[in-house]
Amino acid sequence: TEIIFRSRLNWLLICGPLALIGKSANFDESLCFVLAGLALVPLAERLSFVTEEVANHTNQTIGALLNATFGNAPELLISSAALKEGYYRVVQLTLLGSIITNLLFVFGLSCLIGG
Repeated sequence: TEIIFRSRLNWLLICGPLALIGKSANFDESLCFVLAGLALVPLAERLSFVTEEVANHTNQTIGALLNATFGNAPELLISSAALKEGYYRVVQLTLLGSIITNLLFVFGLSCLIGG
């Protein structure tokens, strides 16, 4: 438990079970959404940390591949939950936003920096 709760950010993990309890106890949906989102913050940080550590022990190519693969993990989780609940339009717009962001921002920044 010392390893888990050493960082203050990891205290947000308690929001996950609270969101599940809130859903079953019919709490306000926006409160459950905020709690679930807060619970994802330390998980995303740990995923980023592990990816960086693997990249440090391998080469840059594998590190970049892992970063690109696991960088979209939150989108995958949210989209799968939305599909399960029948929110097809939300998934479509999330994917469209991700594609547009990657095309315009990432590609444009790469062209600007790379020349």
